[in-house]
Amino acid sequence: CFYALCYPFTKYNTAIRLYKFSLDKPEYEILADTIPFGFKDSFSYVDLFFDSSENSLMAVTSSSPLSVDSIASISIYSLAYPPMKKTDLFQEDDAKSGLLFWLLSTLGILIILSLIFYLYKSRKSKSVSVKIIDEDISTDSTSTETVNRINTVKTLRKQSIFLFGGFQVIDREGNDLTSEFKPLIKNLFLLILLNTIKNGKGISFIKLKELLWFDKSEESANNNRGVAMSKIRQIFESVGEAKFNKQGSYWSLEFGDEIYCDYYEALLLLKNIKSSKRTDINDLKKLLSIASEGELLPNLQVEWVDSFKSDFSNDFIDLLLDLINRNDESFTDSVYIDIANAIFIHDPLNEDALKLKCKTLVKMGKNGLARNAYTTFIKEYQAWFDANYKFTFDQVIS
Repeated sequence: CFYALCYPFTKYNTAIRLYKFSLDKPEYEILADTIPFGFKDSFSYVDLFFDSSENSLMAVTSSSPLSVDSIASISIYSLAYPPMKKTDLFQEDDAKSGLLFWLLSTLGILIILSLIFYLYKSRKSKSVSVKIIDEDISTDSTSTETVNRINTVKTLRKQSIFLFGGFQVIDREGNDLTSEFKPLIKNLFLLILLNTIKNGKGISFIKLKELLWFDKSEESANNNRGVAMSKIRQIFESVGEAKFNKQGSYWSLEFGDEIYCDYYEALLLLKNIKSSKRTDINDLKKLLSIASEGELLPNLQVEWVDSFKSDFSNDFIDLLLDLINRNDESFTDSVYIDIANAIFIHDPLNEDALKLKCKTLVKMGKNGLARNAYTTFIKEYQAWFDANYKFTFDQVIS
C-alpha cells in the first residue's frame, strides 16, 4: 500500500484526511482523524513524511490567506506508524452475567423507553424548526450568507443523503452513518440510487453483476446482492423509509418523503429553472448552494460514476451560461460572483466564468480580487496545459 494526504481543492475551509491506497486492488481506507486546512491555490502546501527513527508519520501544512507576501501559518502533526482507523481503537466489552447485569439491563431498558417516548413527543417540533431554516434561506438576499446558512442546514438537516462534496448519510437523530457503507455496499447503493433518479427505472441486475461481481457466477452474485441490500435496509431503519423495488430485471430505490437527497433536489431545480421563462432567484440560489458544496461524489473514483458527474456538470454549466446571457435584472453582482464560483467548482478552467468573475469584481471596485482570480486561473491553466494563457487581464475584463 501507499499513504497520501488528500483534500478537496475546490474549497477554502476544508480538512485533510490520511488515505491508505492498495497497490493490488482498487481500494482505499480513510485513517486517523482530520486536519483542518485553509486551501488557497499556490499559497498552500501539504506534505507527508515518514520518520523511521521515531516510527511515525509527519504531516506538514502551510497556508497563506492572502498573497505570496502574507504571513503563512505552518503546522506540523505526528502520528504513530502504522496508522489505524478509528474503529481499530474501540472494542466492545463482553456482556457480564449475574443478577447485577440483569438489574442494570432492566434499568437501561426503562431509560431507553423513556427516551423513545420523549423523542416521539418532540420529533414534530424538531422537524418544524428545520423547515423554518430552509424557508429563511430561500429569502436571503446576500449570496455569501446564503451559502453559509445552507452549510449550517446541511449539518443540522436530518434524514438526508448528500452526494455533492462527498457521500454522506444522516439519520433521523442527526447521526452520520457514512462509515456504515463499506465500499461494496456503497457502490451498490449509489448505482441503484443514481440510476433511479436519472432514468426512473433503476439498473439491471446484468449491469450490476458486470460492474460489481464480474468474477462471480450468477448465483453467487445474486447472493451477494441480497446480503448487501439487507445491510442497506438495516442502515436505513434509522434514517427513514427506503425500499428496493424489482421490475423485470431492473432494481430501483424508493424513499419516503421525509428523506432529502441533494442530487435529486439539484436535478429538480435544474429542470424547473430550465422550463421557466423567468428565473426564480430563490431557486437559483438553492441550486448554487447545493452545487457549491463540491463535485458530485469527488472521492468515488470509479469509471461508472464519471457519466453522472459529467452529465450534471455539463447541464449545470450550460444552464448558468444561458442565465448569464439573459442579463436578468434581478441578478445582483453577488449572484454573478456566486455563479462564476459555482462554475469553477465543476470546471476550474472555464473561461466564461473567469470573464464573468473578473468583470464583476472590477465593476464592484475590487480590482485586487479580480487580479487574484485571474492569477489563480492562469497558474492552473499553465499546470494543466503546460502553456501560457492566451489572454491578458485587460483583455479578459474588456
